[in-house]
Amino acid sequence: MGCAESKRKTSLLEEEIDLIRGKLARVSQEKVKLERDARAATSLTRSWDNRVSSNSDFYKQKADDLNERLQSQQQVITEQRLQIEKMKQQYERSISQNQLAKIRAMESSFCKKRKSY
Repeated sequence: MGCAESKRKTSLLEEEIDLIRGKLARVSQEKVKLERDARAATSLTRSWDNRVSSNSDFYKQKADDLNERLQSQQQVITEQRLQIEKMKQQYERSISQNQLAKIRAMESSFCKKRKSY
C-alpha cells in the first residue's frame, strides 16, 4: 500500500467520521426534542387527568343533587297521593251519608203518610 492510498483511506475515514458526527448531532437534537415532547405530553396528560377528575367530581355532585331532588319530589308525590286517597274516602263517606239521609227521609215521609191513612 502506498502513501497516496493511505492518505486516500485516511481522507475517506475522516469524511465518514464527519458524516457520523453530523448524524450524531442530528440524532442528539432529535433525542432532546423527543424528550421535551415527552415531558410536554406527560404534563398535558396530567392536566387532562386533573380536568377529567374535576369534571367527574362536578358531574357526580350534580347527579347526587338531582337524585336528592328526585327523592324529595317522589316523597311529595307519595304524600299528595295519600292526601287524595283520604279526600276520596271522605267524599265517598259524605255521599253515602247523604244517600242514607235521603233514604231515611223517604222512609220517614212514607211512615207519616201511612199513619195518616
